Amino acid sequence: MTNRPDQAGQFTVLVMVILGAACFGLYESILEAPFTFDDYFTIVHQPAVRWYQIDLETLYNTVVVPYNQRPVANITFGLNYWFGQYEVFGYHAVNVAVHFANSLLVYAFVTATLQRWRSLPNQSGPAFDPTSMRTTALFAALLFAAHPLQVQSVTYVIQRMNSLSTFFYLSALLLYIRGREKPPGSARHIPYAGAVVSGLLALGCKQNAITLPVAVWLYEAFFFRDLDRAWMKRSAVRLAVPLVLVGGAIYYVLVYGPDLGYARRDFTLGERLLTQPRVVVQYLLLILLPDPSRMTIAQHVIPSTSLFTPPTTAGSMFVLLLLLAWAIPLARRWRIFSFSILWFFLHLVVESSILPLEMMFDHRTYLPLAGVVLAPAFAFATGRELFPRSAVVGAVLVVLVLIAGTLTRNATWQNNITLWADAVEKNPQYARAHSNLGMSHNGESRPFQAMVHFRDALEKDPNDVPSHRNLGAILSEMGDQDGALLHLQEAVRLMPDDFQAQGGLGLALYRAGRTEEAIEHHDASLAIYADERVISNLAKIWAEQGDSERAIFLLEFALDRNPEYIPAHLNLGVERLKSGQLSKAAWHFQRVLAEVEDAQTHAHLGAALWEMGHQADALQHLGTAHRMNPEIEFITNDLAWMLATIPDSGLRNPPQAMTLVQRSLQKHGADFSTLDTLGAAWAAIGEFDLAIEAAEQAAELARQDSDLESEAAILERADGYRKGRPYLERVNPTP
Repeated sequence: MTNRPDQAGQFTVLVMVILGAACFGLYESILEAPFTFDDYFTIVHQPAVRWYQIDLETLYNTVVVPYNQRPVANITFGLNYWFGQYEVFGYHAVNVAVHFANSLLVYAFVTATLQRWRSLPNQSGPAFDPTSMRTTALFAALLFAAHPLQVQSVTYVIQRMNSLSTFFYLSALLLYIRGREKPPGSARHIPYAGAVVSGLLALGCKQNAITLPVAVWLYEAFFFRDLDRAWMKRSAVRLAVPLVLVGGAIYYVLVYGPDLGYARRDFTLGERLLTQPRVVVQYLLLILLPDPSRMTIAQHVIPSTSLFTPPTTAGSMFVLLLLLAWAIPLARRWRIFSFSILWFFLHLVVESSILPLEMMFDHRTYLPLAGVVLAPAFAFATGRELFPRSAVVGAVLVVLVLIAGTLTRNATWQNNITLWADAVEKNPQYARAHSNLGMSHNGESRPFQAMVHFRDALEKDPNDVPSHRNLGAILSEMGDQDGALLHLQEAVRLMPDDFQAQGGLGLALYRAGRTEEAIEHHDASLAIYADERVISNLAKIWAEQGDSERAIFLLEFALDRNPEYIPAHLNLGVERLKSGQLSKAAWHFQRVLAEVEDAQTHAHLGAALWEMGHQADALQHLGTAHRMNPEIEFITNDLAWMLATIPDSGLRNPPQAMTLVQRSLQKHGADFSTLDTLGAAWAAIGEFDLAIEAAEQAAELARQDSDLESEAAILERADGYRKGRPYLERVNPTP
């Protein structure tokens, strides 16, 4: 059968439509799923990926600053922020688009590999014509696109690092194949150069792309050299250089990388090496039997402590050795199956070896699957020649099962509570799952449910730092500083370089009245990581100590770290209002109100506008604040003051002012500010004797509070009342 260009082009369009429908249809339901888990530290609380402008300094900070050494992926997060800040739709849309692109690359890779296989001598398998070859490649790409194990690499925003690395990795391999197939003397250097660039980009997304030189060597040996032993021996010397690079990269990550070695783990190097065969077998089972009930965001793996503890340790080693032993002799006659097996092992060698990483994550199968799908697709093509109808029906059923599994997995990602409740259900003894479910409940303002899960986590692991830290923070918010200090001090003891534990302990100490210790722990937190939340809390402490200048400096620093951090805008507005920086204060309050409707912020903005001379606008904001929360004393008093003293007779309303101030006195008692307002209200309705009496009482209380400036102002107003003049507060408007 001839392979006409028009047929090939039409089939390519059909492939794009089918894979596009599969990818976007399967993942449409998660486009509004919230950030979760490591998304917060790597994206939401990471200043380097907040792009406010695109320039060399921004690019430099994104490449150099983040701890994860994955600059290419970080740049894409920066671009997401540039276009939509923290609107999750954009982040998820990019992830799904990358998965779609990877599915197309798998189609191209399988097609190219089958074409290479067809040119090899003495191979067992189907006699491919162009149509059956493309159909087989489409089946492989659908297996890759629809497999439920892919959910964690697509739906979990941060795992774009994983999927984007796969995109560049497969692109590099395809470019190498294209260059290799060019005839001698042609411009091979162009695709080869593209392969090098793409490989470096893959490495800039995730470090496990360091295996690319070995993958190229394996492909060359299998599909271009026909397993030529002489060539393989010679090339092994050349391969020594990339192997040394791999070893150096592994050493770097092990010693200097983000996980800081085994000191932070609850397992040893020996335990990890014993455990990983069980993990790899589990990956293999999840690929072959994709049961969503065995997939979760956080797999709980109990470390192996000997070959027979648990007994599956030795059994898993035997299975893997048998699989490898089978793959080697299989290579001569059943090249595709052998290559798929070796591809699987190669692309787990970084994350399932000596590195002190978490024991297991589902997303680590993403790149392995890109080559593994060759085997079932090849089996499908073989079976179709023998049993055409049965093979097609079987293939359709397999894809439908995968689709159902992916939809089921994505249903658990709709929000953080469903996600971590799923993890707890599948791993009831896993402290981390309970801890993260607790954090999810707390994020939804459900502190009592959160505390239940933090305590469950600590029952299973008394050394779980996040549970101590978060339980302590909740207890502190509830006023139980003794209980809070117990947990926060334990968190700091267990992990002194946890900036959140240090900051939380500082806040609890301040609430307990231990200010000097509180400041020390806030400083210790900021020495580890300058988090805007901790900076803002420390600023508030200094503000309450009367050091407004230092508070303003810290709050400006917090906003430099995260210009979107609303509490810092609010607190900085308050400090600037107190220091007379009225227009700046008003800007911060308006920035807060653009994000959240808050009674106190309306009141603060009203106070700033009043002082600036925009009294009608001020009265409007105070009215809004009082309607939102009539129980806040200073809001009621400020509104009453404005209604009693505003010069505009059309806005002045002394009876309402009197009602408000008398209600405030009944609920909260008398202080000099409320009595001063009462005096202004009496004067506004012409009851000057009562106004004088209230003013004199207010002045006496101000004197007792040693507020001599307020005392003088109140007495001056009292003199006006004696002359029969109500007090009207006239302020010259300022910009």
